Amino acid sequence: MEMKFNFEKKNSLRPASARSRAYFPRAWSVLAAVFLFVSLFSDSSAHARIRKCPFRVRKAHYAKEQAAATPAPAPAPGLIVAGAGDIILHGRVHFSAAQRSRGEENNQGYDELFPGVAAALSGVDLGIANLEFPILRKHKPPRPFIFSGDPPALRAAMRAGLTAFTAANNHSYDQGPRSPAITARHCAQQQAVCLGVGEDREQAETPYFFEKNGIKLAVVGYTLVANDDLNRERKGAPRVNGYGFENLLGQVKAAAEKSDCVVVAVHWGEEYREQPLPSQRQQAQKLVDAGACLILGHHPHVLEPVEEIRTASGRRALIAYSLGNFVSNQERGRPEHQNRIGAIVKVELARGAAGVEPAAWKALPVWTRNQTDYLGGRSIERLEVVDLPAALREVEARRATAPGDERNRLEREAAFYQDRIEQAERMLEVKSEK
Repeated sequence: MEMKFNFEKKNSLRPASARSRAYFPRAWSVLAAVFLFVSLFSDSSAHARIRKCPFRVRKAHYAKEQAAATPAPAPAPGLIVAGAGDIILHGRVHFSAAQRSRGEENNQGYDELFPGVAAALSGVDLGIANLEFPILRKHKPPRPFIFSGDPPALRAAMRAGLTAFTAANNHSYDQGPRSPAITARHCAQQQAVCLGVGEDREQAETPYFFEKNGIKLAVVGYTLVANDDLNRERKGAPRVNGYGFENLLGQVKAAAEKSDCVVVAVHWGEEYREQPLPSQRQQAQKLVDAGACLILGHHPHVLEPVEEIRTASGRRALIAYSLGNFVSNQERGRPEHQNRIGAIVKVELARGAAGVEPAAWKALPVWTRNQTDYLGGRSIERLEVVDLPAALREVEARRATAPGDERNRLEREAAFYQDRIEQAERMLEVKSEK
């Protein structure tokens, strides 16, 4: 492309003076000198490219500058899933709720089991916990290793911010062969999502599908352990989703075909063992390869490590082998014991290059406060789950302005909470595959 500069046309409206006429010869001389200098000392090939298409070069350079100045696009929005451990309604848990009951106002006292949990679960799109009890209105009195719960206990857990529950565990049949069917019916009446139990096999094995921000999750509730396996193959028989690993693997594969990733809430492992079994690590890898992006484990009643693993394609998944107890009466007399420590794991799932996977996550340690208060000559059982970091912050704030003796007491309380937090971190022993 040849470029022409027509100065005469540009200045045709200006009066021609002697000074302006003298200007043009000098201007042409300067331009000629510049052109000669460029021709002699510049790279000939680059000069040829510029001469051939100067506008294209300038446009490309401008686009490059704009790209450097333009911020990277915001990451695609994801969703947040939270997992909590076992809710076990021992006899003393029922008694604590009954002593503090104000009727329907606080769900017969069961709301008092979950102070502060709603704040810990704020911003969560899907909160999942394990119901270690069948739900019935009429049930046998609780006794060692036989559990039961009322609908108000379920409503209290929902009010605390939990939105889905797995009821498939080794206590699903504690109230007899109809327990899974009755539990599923009460969950439906309370408009609660309860996984892994049903009036028949189809209902028990149906995943829960949840979608937000273009991400579709399938949630599967399953148990690999049983006290009583009362499952029957006859049509219409009550059912607990569980027992064989191959059945779980098949369900995850089927759910993965209908979703972007599968969340598995699984009752597994060995009670009171603080490390997963080697077989669990093998099972976790198979579940992740089948489509799981998050595995939330429970049953050992203690915390176990959190690990990050990958598929062959590079997709990441998070495994919380055991989240410990959420609410229980275990180890009342030993406040330092690991059975009273649990965790809420909060995981952000987002779409990555290899599929939907954990983009960020954190574990929030919790602890079961279980003590007897004496008020006006009356003893009150105070049993509740405590958000440990929040409790520590509250005590430290009070300590700053407390008088001498009170300050000493609050210092001991703060040290206790700090020890429990550090204990939880040691038990979680977070690992990431490189």
